[in-house]
Parts: sequence; structure tokens; C-alpha cells
Amino acid sequence: MGKQKRAPSPARSASLPRRTSETIVAAAGGVAKQLGVRTVLLYADGLEGPEAARKLVARGLRVVLVVRDSAPVGPDWDFTVGVVAVPAVRLSRLDQLKMAILFAVNQGLLAAGERFIGLVGWAGRPIDSMMVMRAGREWQVLEPTGLEGLYEDIKPAVFQRVLHLAVSLAGSGREGKPVGMLLVLGDTDGVLRYSSQMILNPFHGYTPAQRDIMDDALIETFREFAILDGAFLIHGDGRIEAAGVYLRPAVSGEPLPAGLGARHATAAAITATARCVAITISSSTGLVRVWRAGRGVIEIHPAESLLVEEPEQGAE
Repeated sequence: MGKQKRAPSPARSASLPRRTSETIVAAAGGVAKQLGVRTVLLYADGLEGPEAARKLVARGLRVVLVVRDSAPVGPDWDFTVGVVAVPAVRLSRLDQLKMAILFAVNQGLLAAGERFIGLVGWAGRPIDSMMVMRAGREWQVLEPTGLEGLYEDIKPAVFQRVLHLAVSLAGSGREGKPVGMLLVLGDTDGVLRYSSQMILNPFHGYTPAQRDIMDDALIETFREFAILDGAFLIHGDGRIEAAGVYLRPAVSGEPLPAGLGARHATAAAITATARCVAITISSSTGLVRVWRAGRGVIEIHPAESLLVEEPEQGAE
């Protein structure tokens, strides 16, 4: 008979995840010093407490804390420069950082072009990965691209809310079924000039407060209407203008990669036609794309992330 492996003691197993996280966080301080990096994006649920992160600040680093679905942040974390809330959806480590970068840039916590260190692990598990990255200009989704005030009417909090909902919906679907969507944010008057209703507008006749995407009471209604054909039009301040909208943009966007369909072509074209941002969910793959100025700029793939095997608790 082969020699059986001895199971680690419970005390040792419990200490491994904590030691892994603390070792990687400590190493990040040394890497930052050698590379001249001054900002660290840190997923809070990968640590048992703030002590390891506090040591980064003691070394002169800026710590941006990342939490999932607006998890409460206690006063023990008040040494961070800001907090970024991302969807509690299972994503690959790289996609987790994509979400954090996008929100941090649009909250002014990261500068476009800035190099930083990202510390991340599986959701709710220890930090097990350190990445040195640069926040390229493409992450400034709400900044002008040669046109003054291009996206001045889109509030960053509204953009983050809509993308948050899109990623969550792409990860869970609707009643277990994949959902395809096109969400158009900002310059609603301009977009309406190139649109018509495919069905009766389900948001017609409601007050602005009743159709505010920032209101948690509206989220289930939003999910119910996600199955409708056509686009959602959302004002930059969060008011939903309409759902079930057919768009006929005046110009085309940039050529699309093979395999992308009419929904993506429309997103590219409407963002080339009007001063808006679009977000698409692919019904076949679950891929979430952000579009601006006629092209896709960011991709996040919740469905693909679910195919990645999650490590067992306590595994190193």
C-alpha cells in the first residue's frame, strides 16, 4: 500500500491563508519601493484585518481599498485614500482588477497612465496574487477624447452603478438563463434622435425618483425588464428614460472583431453618433463590454471566470 498523506493540523491549515496574504502584502511594499510605485489596490476580503495594509502606508504608499458590493468598511481602515466597491461576482483575478481599476480611475483614486500594484485572490479567499499594472488612458471612460465636455453629464457614480448591474446580471443571468443587453448612458436627447420604441415604454409616466437607477428599490424591476429586446436609455444622472428602444445610429463605429453581432455593432455606432457610453452583455458568452467613441474599450467576462477551477479552502 502507498504511504498515506498526513492531513495538516487544523491550526496549521488555518494559519496558511493568513500567512500567504501577509507575505504577499509585505512583498508588495518592497516591490513598490524598487519600481517607484506609490499606489496599491488591495482587496479587503483577502485579509483578516488592516494591520498588514497599514504597514504599506507606513512605507509611504497610497492604499486604495477594494470591497465587494458596498461591504461596510470599519474605522480601522481610515488610513486608506479611498474605497472602491465592485460586484460580488466570481471573476478571474485579472477581471477583478479590471473592475477595480475602472472604478478607481473614474473616482479619481488612480491617475490615467499611473503604474500601481494590485493585490487580489479569489473572492473571500486569501490574497495570492500580486500584479504590477498601468492604468492606461482607455480606463478614463468618462473623460473627453478631443471633444470638450464629451461626457460631462454622466456622473461617475451612475456609470459605476450601471456597470455594476451589468456585470452582476451577466454573472447570474435571469432565472438561470443568459441575458443579452444594450445599455446606453448619457446624452439621452441626442440618442433619442436616432431611436424609436419597439414596445410601449415600461418607464413612461413614472416620476424621475421612481426610475432612478441609484435607487435599490428599482433593481428588481431593472432585472425583470432585462429580457426585453432593444436598448435601455439612461440619463447621466441615473434616470431611466426608456427600455425596449430600437436604435438606428447615423454613422458606424470602428470595425468589430469577428463573432460580434448586431447588439455590439449598434453600441459602437451609437457611441460614434452621440456623446454617450454604451455597455453590452453578450447573450451567448456573458462578456460585458464598455463602448465609447465608436469602439469597445473594456472587456469583463463573468461567465468565462466561472469555468476556472476555484482552489480548495486552505490550499496554497
